[in-house]
Amino acid sequence: MKSLATENEKIEHINKLGTDEGTKTFIINSNKKLVDLNIALLIKFNMLKPTHSYTLDVDATNITSRAYEAKTMYRMGTGFSPLFATINNTPVATSMRSGNTPPQFGQVTFIKDTLRSLQEQSINVDRIHMDGGAYQKETMAYIYSAGKIFLISGRATDIIYSNLDKEATWIKCSYNSTQHVWDDAEFTSIPFSLSEDTNVYRLAAIRVKESDKLSRSNPTWHYNNKYYYNFLITNDLISSEKDLFYEYNKRGRAEQIFKMLKSNFGLNILPFSNLNHNHVFVLFQVIVHNIYLKFVQFVSDTEKSIKPTITLNSFKNQFMHSLVLLKDGKYDFLSKNGINYEGIINSVLEDHTDLVKKEGYL
Repeated sequence: MKSLATENEKIEHINKLGTDEGTKTFIINSNKKLVDLNIALLIKFNMLKPTHSYTLDVDATNITSRAYEAKTMYRMGTGFSPLFATINNTPVATSMRSGNTPPQFGQVTFIKDTLRSLQEQSINVDRIHMDGGAYQKETMAYIYSAGKIFLISGRATDIIYSNLDKEATWIKCSYNSTQHVWDDAEFTSIPFSLSEDTNVYRLAAIRVKESDKLSRSNPTWHYNNKYYYNFLITNDLISSEKDLFYEYNKRGRAEQIFKMLKSNFGLNILPFSNLNHNHVFVLFQVIVHNIYLKFVQFVSDTEKSIKPTITLNSFKNQFMHSLVLLKDGKYDFLSKNGINYEGIINSVLEDHTDLVKKEGYL
């Protein structure tokens, strides 16, 4: 597995004062060969289709670790902070970063690399969703110049509130959030640009009156003058504010994907000392996770009692009832519910093995 690792990129960052005391080294690793393999498998499994246009979700997670190259993370001990790109809640690409890396570092390069790998295999992305870590000029400007639509979580600032007071015309409309139904929500949009940026984007805003439905500690809502606000930055000038918030809220499954990878696929137990070796492990777990998703899809099409979203641990409890270990070390598949596990497994593994050998990935 270590032989598949690629060289790291080291970035020296000096603080604004330009003193040596503020100098930090951030380590970033990409692995195009394994990312390309993962994308090819998703196409082989019909989970990505060249004829479709997709929305790419980009997010980061923290993995705690005491590995040799682990670095101190914000409030979480030591570890790593990889970036993930997902389509339809399925991981397509990763970038491994040291734990001390700020959220915005390496984002533009990661997006460029991911879009290139997807385009090389005729997969088109037309929209990109990111959280507040992408709230920076370089990220917005690159996505805009690449001709893609972006939705990025906005920040609450005094300037934004002042501009809303001066320019906004609020329109009342009902809105169903993931937690509540708001009968008196208000929406608006105003022009938006970051400091020293010539590009003008759109700030879409929603606000609801102060009530017991929200607390001031809620991280996704910002309190100001008897209202709770939520903001999106976008270059989509056509969609309604309501549609933009509905679209963006669909990305909420990112944390569930990370939870699944960590609890079911060992992402929280990195086995190696070096960052680039651990990145190979992460990508292998992503590939295994995606094969599992396809396997469960096969099974759920046959057995309606098994949902496509079933976790690996839950599925194992049902799967092992259909598996008997013989004395010669081979498995005999006995199914109580008529599911042909053996045929399904062989079909998936043959597709996987044939593709790896044909394309020469490994």
